[in-house]
Amino acid sequence: MWKTRIEALLDGLDDDEQRAVAAAELRQLLQEAAPAVSGETGMVFGNTFTGPTAFQAGDYNKQDIRFGPQP
Repeated sequence: MWKTRIEALLDGLDDDEQRAVAAAELRQLLQEAAPAVSGETGMVFGNTFTGPTAFQAGDYNKQDIRFGPQP
């Protein structure tokens, strides 16, 4: 969907200079957004958990989790 919209936007511009400016602005937006979606920030996504789950991501974390009845 986005590819079609961006292509239509670029095709609708009058000249090559406008297209070049718009393309540069789009590249800048993608560079700003890329770390957040590439996993470089330690984010984890797309997982499915079907039962009791403890999940932690990152460096130097400590986690003490116990499932079941409390002692």
